[in-house]
Amino acid sequence: MDVDRDSTDVMVDSILANIYADLHKNSLMAPVDFVTSRLGRKASTIALPIAYVCATYDIHSKLPTPEKVRDAFREMAIQKEKEEKGEHYSYKTLASKSLRASQRCRQIANHSLMMLAILAFASSFRKAYEKAGETTWNSLQAKIVANHESLEYFAKVRGSQWREVLGLLTANASNILEERNPEILGERLPGGRVEHPHTRVVPRLGGELRAPMCGTRYQINIEDYIFDSKKCNIRWAKCHRLYGKPDGWPEHMDYLSDPSLRMPDEKCDNCGSEIVAACIERSCDDLFTNPLVELFDTGTRGVGVRTLQAITAGDIIGEYLAEIVPTGPAYGLTWHSDRVYAWDMAISTKGKGDNYLYSLRAKRFGNWTRFVNHSCEESVRGTSRLFGGRRRLVYIARRNIAPFEELTVNYGNEYFGPALNRWCKCGEESCQFPEPLASEKEEGERPKKRKFRG
Repeated sequence: MDVDRDSTDVMVDSILANIYADLHKNSLMAPVDFVTSRLGRKASTIALPIAYVCATYDIHSKLPTPEKVRDAFREMAIQKEKEEKGEHYSYKTLASKSLRASQRCRQIANHSLMMLAILAFASSFRKAYEKAGETTWNSLQAKIVANHESLEYFAKVRGSQWREVLGLLTANASNILEERNPEILGERLPGGRVEHPHTRVVPRLGGELRAPMCGTRYQINIEDYIFDSKKCNIRWAKCHRLYGKPDGWPEHMDYLSDPSLRMPDEKCDNCGSEIVAACIERSCDDLFTNPLVELFDTGTRGVGVRTLQAITAGDIIGEYLAEIVPTGPAYGLTWHSDRVYAWDMAISTKGKGDNYLYSLRAKRFGNWTRFVNHSCEESVRGTSRLFGGRRRLVYIARRNIAPFEELTVNYGNEYFGPALNRWCKCGEESCQFPEPLASEKEEGERPKKRKFRG
């Protein structure tokens, strides 16, 4: 019996989230050998959805059943006989005993054979087409179709073997496919990936994948902070010569060094130790849950970020990676050149308060966190934390977040205002910065940069 509609939505989202997790897990495992004449149990299990489809095509179909699929069925039939002694399973009867599963696989194949081959690697999908109730299955099928571009890109950048699975269906699978994004299938990177998952924006239904851009330049994904000592030294040395060392700069720290690095006697916010080596030994640099997320087109608010799995309140889901550049009154150009992605960071000095002496600028180089949109009812909060050997800007979940929910953060009062004609588009009833009517707009002061205190 199917459950009520609200519960069904929750269940289907959970199944779909598990499918993404299964596809990701499989990308970390050794490839399956589909070329052998007698498929192993793992390979035959993955081939099962394709075999179901083959078994339901009649003799006049343009997609005849090849010998490899027969081998896969024979392997599964042998296994079935061992599990259920006394009942004989043949190639012809296996599909008839799983008629519902065959019909459901055929439904997905009618939408896209490639999608069926991709989903074949997910044990959650195989379980769903065998056991899910009719309402649950119909809802899941609709969500699979709605997330077609997302699932396709997710699998391809993780080196999915979907082509090998389709090879069981036909020796010339490419001729029956109309691939939307064939350019992703370039030379695979080490580990099976083609490109980083956060280098493309998943489109709305029917759209095309695109790389995120700021102005006319592509935005590059990075996996660690960038501190260009040569570039920063030129800027900082010039300002030092003109303005002197900024007030509050720690006396024991080299003025031209990376200011985000941990200073002596500072305590780690995780373990409380003042010794960097002790923090590293306790893995304080690795406190992030790193949930599966993707960049997607929000439609009205540009690029956004949605989670592909459930997130628990309090999880540290990521850190704001960017270029580390100087800031302060002497560096007005930093703010003028990046009024969207720059965050001021403070160096705490004992007895002297917080001093905002550098910025994290992610206009060109950054990771997925720079695309998290604003909301007045944010789901995550950004805060400065000292972990391991560096001060970091981290994103922490404020509440439990459901799969496929957009992640949002509050940019603060200083981000919006009439000077830049920037207004909030979150749509929440509690919105603090709605766009005023034309008659209500007044010229104001330029908004200040966003700041995080340690």
